[in-house]
Amino acid sequence: MISVDGYEYDMMFTVDGLITVDNKAPKRNDIKKRPRKIYPVKTSNIYSYNGPVYQFGKCVCMNFKAETTATSKAKAIQNIIYRAKKSLGVAAYAGGFTLGYDVELVE
Repeated sequence: MISVDGYEYDMMFTVDGLITVDNKAPKRNDIKKRPRKIYPVKTSNIYSYNGPVYQFGKCVCMNFKAETTATSKAKAIQNIIYRAKKSLGVAAYAGGFTLGYDVELVE
């Protein structure tokens, strides 16, 4: 141990010909780990849809069938509309798509 100005140091290093003193760093095992937070896991449900798809009130697909897994009913509707857009060859950012019926929860 080297004592300089009342501080204790572990070792000395040479950098560019100058002698410098490095402060003692804590070992990796000495650092206390914070407890990990436990977050609740959202369970996914299976939703299905069988019915028409509308774009700006005009029916673009009469009988569209799809199934998806989602954490909520709103997310399931978004997923099914996205699948309808992709199967119809429409861009994902195209607007005005709605479903004719409500999605059903499959148990």
